[in-house]
Amino acid sequence: MIEGSELIDAVGRLMLERSLGHLAGWREIGLLDDAVFVSVNLAARQLIDPDFPDMLCALLAESGVPLRCLKLEVTETSLMENIDHAVEALNRLRAIGVRISLDDFGTGYSSLEYIQRLPLDVLKIDRSFVRQLDERAETRAIVGTVCSLAHLLGLDVVAEGVETRAEESILADLRVPMIQGFFYSRPVPAEQVDANLLARLQELAQ
Repeated sequence: MIEGSELIDAVGRLMLERSLGHLAGWREIGLLDDAVFVSVNLAARQLIDPDFPDMLCALLAESGVPLRCLKLEVTETSLMENIDHAVEALNRLRAIGVRISLDDFGTGYSSLEYIQRLPLDVLKIDRSFVRQLDERAETRAIVGTVCSLAHLLGLDVVAEGVETRAEESILADLRVPMIQGFFYSRPVPAEQVDANLLARLQELAQ
């Protein structure tokens, strides 16, 4: 797999360059403002690279995108490979102003101890929980508890993998502030995002 090879350094840099480049372009023509951010997945190999923060700062400076408009997403698995190194690496990234999101929360090794130690900004509730919301009261209780925990710790919450109106409605009732998934859009090329944003702005202006 690419993530476990040296190719991830080049691929990861390319993904960051393209993501920041597209975001900068949309901001420049007025489609997006400072409230909109882009999330980019970070591989374990990138996380422990001592040169990664400097490289990231250079890419941000080149693109002109503010630090607050970038979130880096890391998975539980990548963090738990070496929790001490992960904490150190995330602290370096937080020190330059980048926000950190924990992806797939609840599916791996997370514990309250780790959540306290890790310098995080966002918890992402995994799709495996979201798809059970309409059928299991226990799952709704778990998601509600995660939201309460995140609130107490000063973290944002995102529910991922939303595919139905019922899931959206339950998450709204649970006061999950941010949700994403195929219910809104499947992955599309950047050029189609341009068209979608313009159409949405025109719709709001009517």
